[in-house]
Amino acid sequence: MNNHTHNLKIEYKISKEVFVLFAALNLMGYDDENNNRGMYWARKKLRNILLKNNWNKKYPQLQNILKKYHPYWLLNAIFLKLLGKNINKKSVWNTYFSNLENFSKEPLIKKTWLLFKNLQIKESKKPISVFKKEVNGLVKFLRVSIKDSKKIVIIFNSLDAYWRGYSFKIDKTIYIVAGPGADKNRVELLRHELLHCLDLKFHIDKNILKINKKLISMGYSSKKIINCEYIVRALNIIYESQMLNKNISKLIQKERQNFPKIKEVVGDIQRQLKIGNL
Repeated sequence: MNNHTHNLKIEYKISKEVFVLFAALNLMGYDDENNNRGMYWARKKLRNILLKNNWNKKYPQLQNILKKYHPYWLLNAIFLKLLGKNINKKSVWNTYFSNLENFSKEPLIKKTWLLFKNLQIKESKKPISVFKKEVNGLVKFLRVSIKDSKKIVIIFNSLDAYWRGYSFKIDKTIYIVAGPGADKNRVELLRHELLHCLDLKFHIDKNILKINKKLISMGYSSKKIINCEYIVRALNIIYESQMLNKNISKLIQKERQNFPKIKEVVGDIQRQLKIGNL
């Protein structure tokens, strides 16, 4: 590895906590999907097995919390708790954790976890050499350092929307929870989430950051979040066009459906990277 990623460890983990959270989400109203072919087979299987029960009636407090908070914050709270960190709004999260614990003890949930645990184990055995190479290339291309991170932990999540992932940097570890799309296009989804955790110094025109209903429905509910998402998506386009020889016009056109100003942002970032403009 180069000096930017020296001694960085990358590993896959299985997580019962992630499974329990997304099982609860799927059974209490979380139907989001961003794959035009529909939900991943394992997610459909879990829902077919467990949706026969009225979980909302049995866990009304948990349902209210799952509806109120975005999955990002629900996951973040779990990681903070597992690592012994302080969490704001303790009363809410205490209710959340106690309900999740009771939910995890349900016989059907325990039985289903055994099935899905094997799927996670299978994923965790897949080689990560490709992603290690990707991390090196990405960090070198962007001229950023990842020295303050010692490890990247990747958790495969078969119960979320196909092309969805979440990333958290806690202390010196980056945690990436990747949806089923990571199985088909492992590097692209993981790269996107890694970009969110890098110390990026890029900036874009604030006039671009307009919130609309579509972005809110996708979980981008503030200008700060939209700013970050535009930068990450622009960097991904530039990286793929420069390093992977992909057609930049096609990449931009694909992103324009949800991020109409992506071409302008790509141009801004190119100038800041001091590479060829569009």
